[in-house]
Amino acid sequence: MKKFYFLFLALISLNLSAQITTTIDFDTAANWTTLGSGYSSQVYSDGVFSFTSNSTLRETDGTQDGFDRTYLNSAYSVRLRNNSTSSLTFNIASGGVTTFDVQVRRWDASPSPDFSLEYSIDGTTWTNVATINNTTLSDSSDFTLFSGTINSVNDNIKIRFISNGTTERIMVDQFSWTDASTLSNKNFETAEFSVYPNPVTNGFVNIKTTSNDAINVTVFDVLGKQVVKQTLTTNRLNVSNLKAGMYLLNIEQNGASTTKKLVIE
Repeated sequence: MKKFYFLFLALISLNLSAQITTTIDFDTAANWTTLGSGYSSQVYSDGVFSFTSNSTLRETDGTQDGFDRTYLNSAYSVRLRNNSTSSLTFNIASGGVTTFDVQVRRWDASPSPDFSLEYSIDGTTWTNVATINNTTLSDSSDFTLFSGTINSVNDNIKIRFISNGTTERIMVDQFSWTDASTLSNKNFETAEFSVYPNPVTNGFVNIKTTSNDAINVTVFDVLGKQVVKQTLTTNRLNVSNLKAGMYLLNIEQNGASTTKKLVIE
């Protein structure tokens, strides 16, 4: 049983420190702003994500060259025009980026598209991730997944598609990124918090920190199921509804976090 508990703690601790992945599917019509008609400048905003563009349009569902024009036939994608001024720039306002993925397809095979996929952590210097052409698209007009690794906690990280000439149109959809929260994660030092009594015998556990700010508390059972999620404005957590056993207690306050074994008798 001790070995099982140790494995449980290790797995749940890894899960709690996992980074957050956000996916943007471009399907919310209210998030689009179209500046002009036809191919023009498009803007899309959703939380910390936004994009700006030039010589693009909002693509709708349907088929082209035998494949969906939007990823999995969703509502919208972004189509980049086949000219030298076409570009699409994503911006992640905060949280940084560890890795990202994006789905891309061509209009058709002739001529080959020629776009660069790049990122910048300072808005000035750009790093190439991939070239979008018939070869990297496996000579198919179906969507192909392109991925990149950035590993930066900077705000306003940019990822862009930029045309390398007058070639072929491409469609871009289903962008996702994993934030860099654990790269800059702060943790409570042992001296900065205390949890008592532990084991819990009266249905309440006290959580004391050096700050009087609100404390976000999450409790998981031995199967990894979340059983309590609460924001405390006092230092006392009610666990009287939990059965006797071992749990994992995650504490977060002001961007700092820790996890601790909690035993209820």
